[in-house]
Amino acid sequence: MKQLIRLSLLILMLIFGITASYSQVAGDYRSAGSGNWDALATWERFSGSGWVTPTTEGWPGQFTGTGAVNLQVGHTVTISNTGITTLPMGTLTVNGILYLSGDNSVNGINFNFDTQTVIITPNLVTKAKIWFKNKANLILPPNATIYVGNDLTDKGLDGNCSNQQTIYFGPEQFYACQGGGDECGTFDDLLTNGGNPSLVLTSGAGTNNPTVCDNSPITNICYLVGGGATSVTTTGLPAGLNGIYNSGIYTISGTPTIPGNHNYTISTVSPCVNATAKGTITVDAEPNIS
Repeated sequence: MKQLIRLSLLILMLIFGITASYSQVAGDYRSAGSGNWDALATWERFSGSGWVTPTTEGWPGQFTGTGAVNLQVGHTVTISNTGITTLPMGTLTVNGILYLSGDNSVNGINFNFDTQTVIITPNLVTKAKIWFKNKANLILPPNATIYVGNDLTDKGLDGNCSNQQTIYFGPEQFYACQGGGDECGTFDDLLTNGGNPSLVLTSGAGTNNPTVCDNSPITNICYLVGGGATSVTTTGLPAGLNGIYNSGIYTISGTPTIPGNHNYTISTVSPCVNATAKGTITVDAEPNIS
């Protein structure tokens, strides 16, 4: 299934913004060189005052407390055909090569990364990529987002390409390298759109949950819509509020007229998995003065 060929410039700004914002926070990891994911010597961990080789903290995702993980330029980090399942961790940024070594069994090998965001940085001199060998299944949480460049000559996803290499969100397969039985298409479709469909709040933290008096306008709530989504649908907005989609931006605005707690849900519309975002608009009744 082919997705529409579009990628907003704002998505690229988002990708580079996330990448540039990678900061040193206690619990963050970065690759120290090439090696196996589950080898401590492959990694450095920020202790709060400097980068050190992890010991009891384990490799990224082995134990609780893993922050952002940065696979650095020029490094190849390999996960063998035993697979992996991590505990929750921060954003995984791939600036080198993440090598997923699968096998030729019927079900293949699962590589479960419990992260909400995967970024494969585009347009590096040495190409960043996730490399799939044999049957390898990259499995991310249901509401995760993967960002890749949209230049098909700069493959952020590659391998011995067939329908054996797959990307799952939760229990559902959405991409395969050559397609076949998946819901969203090929790796090239994912690359063309710069990632899977996504909704990113751009109007500021907390603006999706405003509290206002009835008959008073809200501050606009804005979402960046990316990854091949062509529009959005919204349920639960109170009377007086409207949502408008225009050129990759969805804006909720207006003046609510009915007091109460109004829970709303936004969903992308695309020929693929749909991203969702939720919020609550609390409308307080204006007091009567007598």
